[in-house]
Amino acid sequence: MTHCPIGCWNVRGFNSPDRVLACRKMVSSYHLEMLCILEAKIPPTSAYDP
Repeated sequence: MTHCPIGCWNVRGFNSPDRVLACRKMVSSYHLEMLCILEAKIPPTSAYDP
């Protein structure tokens, strides 16, 4: 069976560049293949690089 590391974070305030950086660091630190970000109140443009 193949191991596929997945993370999930209910992050508040994802509009903040600091939170985006924290997510990137978490992906790198844990070697995640996928990160699910739960944040209901962000505009679509916030999903891109800050």
